[in-house]
Amino acid sequence: MSNSNDMSFYKKLRKPLGIFVLLILALMLSVANTQAGGKGSGKGGGKGGDGGDSGGGPQTELHLKWRVLIEDSYSLVRPVLAADGTIYVVTANGRLVAVDPDGNFQWEAFDAGAKGIDVGLDGTIYTGDNNHIKAFYPDGRLKWTFVPEVRPYALHDVAVGPDGNVYGVHPLAWVSFLLPI
Repeated sequence: MSNSNDMSFYKKLRKPLGIFVLLILALMLSVANTQAGGKGSGKGGGKGGDGGDSGGGPQTELHLKWRVLIEDSYSLVRPVLAADGTIYVVTANGRLVAVDPDGNFQWEAFDAGAKGIDVGLDGTIYTGDNNHIKAFYPDGRLKWTFVPEVRPYALHDVAVGPDGNVYGVHPLAWVSFLLPI
């Protein structure tokens, strides 16, 4: 049996979960930067690989570089990293947030969609949900919106190919294809 104190606990816990994704990404970036300067190919000569010795190289030390509190709910999808280092995340409420590589909040856009996010080679950010797929300029301005004629339209994720084409992944194992405008 739950009481109002239990619900209050979960409401307080929900907001920190919104930043959990950014914390993990910051940690992964820290590890990637440390490993980029390290030795070994990942096969026996470095940490991990096939169980060989460490080769005498430095051990990877993990530390949190920064974190950003997003005053919103949690995220249903992974964040994406643009070529310039900007990190984009969408929340379950459809809010698109941009954070710079140093952990500084840049901008936000509302009604972006909560079910997918990707970044094209030109820096365009693509988001989606069951009602639309949207494209945003790197500064957060809306570039275009695609509203499908087929209903119901269920979307699991959005992806951008190396050719700039936009793909929507749907729950019944089919993919839709859009040519960017």
